[in-house]
Amino acid sequence: MDVGKKWARNGAMLTGAMVLLVAWDYQAALLAPLRAREIRALRDAADLDERIGRAQKLIAEVRPKEAAAAPIRKELDRLQRDVPAGTAMVALPALVREHFGRSGIPVRLIRLNTTRNEPGIPGYERSFWSLALPIDEAGRNITPLLLAAAELDREHPFLKVLDFAIGPDPENPSGRIASLN
Repeated sequence: MDVGKKWARNGAMLTGAMVLLVAWDYQAALLAPLRAREIRALRDAADLDERIGRAQKLIAEVRPKEAAAAPIRKELDRLQRDVPAGTAMVALPALVREHFGRSGIPVRLIRLNTTRNEPGIPGYERSFWSLALPIDEAGRNITPLLLAAAELDREHPFLKVLDFAIGPDPENPSGRIASLN
């Protein structure tokens, strides 16, 4: 074989090997950042899986508490709807007149006795009122009056009947009047 051809073939092989080496090095330089990003992405995915697992555990713990709170939330919403709009000074007399009016009992007098700050609840007050409810001459409206007074607490949980008394009517000596505080 000819030495020149041998050298040419060896040179071509050497050049091919060098091209392959340069290509390998170039490929490694291009792939290194991609591999680093892949490693970071895998690490981030593992971290995310761990956070999702913790979140799922937390959700599982919260669900029974939410279910237990649902009736309380429903009652609170009902109470909020039952609270009359405006101040008690304006709303309570109308509410009481309407309540006893449904039983056919007129409210002769509604009087605010006193108002005190509610301890432990800033911005809230407790008011004490008195009512005068007429009793008819035959006393036929005593039963509906007693029932309406008892229902006042039940229908309006923010109200509490403290005492109830029947006595002579100061405006009509032969009549009687019910006093409600």
